[in-house]
Amino acid sequence: MKIKEEALRKEWERNMRFTWTGEKFVVDHDERIPRMLVGIDRMTFELVRSDSKLFSPKFSSDGDIEVAGNKLGRDLIALLRTFDPFLVRQYFSSHAMSPYFELWEDHWDEVCSLLLLGTDVASVNAANQFVDRIRAVARRDDFTRVLRNHRRVASKNWQGFRTYIDSLFEKHSKLLVVRVDLGYRFNPLESVPSRSHVGELDVRKHLRKMLRYLRRRIPECVGSAWKLEYGASKGYHVHLLVFLDGHKCREGMTWGRRFCEKWDEITAGIGASWNCNADEESYRKRGLLGIGLIHYADQELRAGLVRTAMYLVKVDAYAKLKSKGKGRNFAH
Repeated sequence: MKIKEEALRKEWERNMRFTWTGEKFVVDHDERIPRMLVGIDRMTFELVRSDSKLFSPKFSSDGDIEVAGNKLGRDLIALLRTFDPFLVRQYFSSHAMSPYFELWEDHWDEVCSLLLLGTDVASVNAANQFVDRIRAVARRDDFTRVLRNHRRVASKNWQGFRTYIDSLFEKHSKLLVVRVDLGYRFNPLESVPSRSHVGELDVRKHLRKMLRYLRRRIPECVGSAWKLEYGASKGYHVHLLVFLDGHKCREGMTWGRRFCEKWDEITAGIGASWNCNADEESYRKRGLLGIGLIHYADQELRAGLVRTAMYLVKVDAYAKLKSKGKGRNFAH
């Protein structure tokens, strides 16, 4: 798997590992989903590039037939054994999924047959024929056009965001980067979580007030970026990055707490927020720090910031939230 894809997957998994209720973290098993989505896209890409037969019959010393697979075939079987399109759809119920994901989803019955691969020659041939059908669909002009269009927005947002961050460092030698995750309180024991009643219009209204507060009340703010997301466990939530003048501001944890308190005020007490800067040391120990005070020449911290930025925009290539109106889901 490419290094950037691996970094994105790890950052995505980390963001899905736990859910904040407003009072405590609860374990969330949704972290399996990034591995499925990134893995199935990468696997399909590799299949399209290859024309090799993935499976072949092999005769054992006692005359029995065994199934031999090349590395790509073994990797495909291992991936499909963990692939669960029903779990993915349950979590991303309001999203446009990657065309590669939908391709395997549409052929799910045949996938199940592949996983029950027999050892006779006919079964092996049927498995290779199925893989060839997947390749044929993925190589069609109409399919590649849909794939290209699906990825275009994520790619454009990523390039624009990278340029935006670089432009901020050109103007400010030091930036205090504050990240807060903004959502809504809920009781995990409720059969219908209370925050499920918070709709898209509500969260967009609250977000507009938050951004207006940054523009009008925080003169130290030199930029911001946000991403609206929705998940079955987390409901609607926003990842917000605030860029402050590093010559005037130094305490990321203090600023993060201030923004969290403002979110609670804006939402009239139903909001839940997480101050990522309060956990900077934990990020640092794991080599994942990309927030806090960053000097323009500190390539390690800037690389961490790029990793955080990549998560905000590039996940759309795999699962993109479908807005109910004309509002954007990402902006800076």
